[in-house]
Amino acid sequence: MRGQKIRGEKRKNGKRKEKKIAVVFALLLALAFVSIDTVCTSVICVLNNYASIQLTADNTGGMVIVKDGTYNEYKENVNKRLTIQSENKSAPTIVQAADSIVSIGNISVAPNTTVTESVMIYNAKDIASAQFKLSYDPSVCQVIDVTNGDFEMSSANLEHKSEGYINVAAINSEGLNGNVTIVNIKFVAVGNQGDKSYLNLSETELYDFNTSKVDHIVNNGIFIITTLNFDTGSPENPYPSAFGVHTGTITPNKTLIISKLYTYPCPGTGGHTKFIELYENGILIANGTWNGYENDWHNITIHNVSGAPYVMLLKGHEYSYTIHTGSYPQIHHTNALQTANGWINCTQFIDANGRTYNDWIPAIILFAENFYSPLITLEQGAIP
Repeated sequence: MRGQKIRGEKRKNGKRKEKKIAVVFALLLALAFVSIDTVCTSVICVLNNYASIQLTADNTGGMVIVKDGTYNEYKENVNKRLTIQSENKSAPTIVQAADSIVSIGNISVAPNTTVTESVMIYNAKDIASAQFKLSYDPSVCQVIDVTNGDFEMSSANLEHKSEGYINVAAINSEGLNGNVTIVNIKFVAVGNQGDKSYLNLSETELYDFNTSKVDHIVNNGIFIITTLNFDTGSPENPYPSAFGVHTGTITPNKTLIISKLYTYPCPGTGGHTKFIELYENGILIANGTWNGYENDWHNITIHNVSGAPYVMLLKGHEYSYTIHTGSYPQIHHTNALQTANGWINCTQFIDANGRTYNDWIPAIILFAENFYSPLITLEQGAIP
């Protein structure tokens, strides 16, 4: 079934068929507000022509808000707490089964940093050659290099990369199936914080092993430059210090995408965080575990519940934290601390000897480091 319209009215005894995404998502979205779990841990808006409902669902533990428009989906598998909501309730949203999808992800990085992103074919069916043109704003990002993906050979014309576009072709001696990487593209962020560029794929062509053209749709991306961190700073007097278990809340005043936790150590010590857990409304949304005194031992990577190495903290939402520290981390001796990007509060700290305090906040930075994904579109106004 293709072109299934989604409206606000309920359907009687909707039958969930396993045959195609069009049928399954039609039933999921037939209710203007279909809730698999009523607790939302994050909100992600899917923008028409820039994201996939399924790919976004893969990457969030809470809510997907679907804007008006037509969505081409090639699979469906919702197996977690999730709310799928039509943005305008009764406005039509069309979900239809797709063939192959040529896609480039969304990227969010700090200024003057590099990142590599893949151009993918999702649901490839016997694909033996592919080609595309990628356009971008060269004042925001520029292409440095293009390397092979899953195809045996690829060719990239970078003659016009400084003007904001490149052309790529790739071939293989046999047909490729499933989720296939055409090429990997290395970008550098040349703009300023807050700048963004659309990553537009055009002139896309796919051919199968018999040189027949393969129908497909295109998902474009966005490149955003951002350095939003949640930083408590180093306290004027970090003593007394002890290791133990901190609990409290964080309420950001901006939407942040967090990938790492840094712990300020007391001078001459190995102060660190052993692990962190983040909750919203009592539901675990992310965690991270220390890997010992090796390499970058002050930092730990934070993974969301899907396993991706980041978590989105929404503006104005309250998140509960549990932080287990080791050695002697720096401490803010207050029960509430305002930072440039929101508040952090202490509920309780229990030290290694079992003593309890309500005015110990660990000195930390939640880093918004290089983040890139084909799953989330960060468009102005899309995220509260």
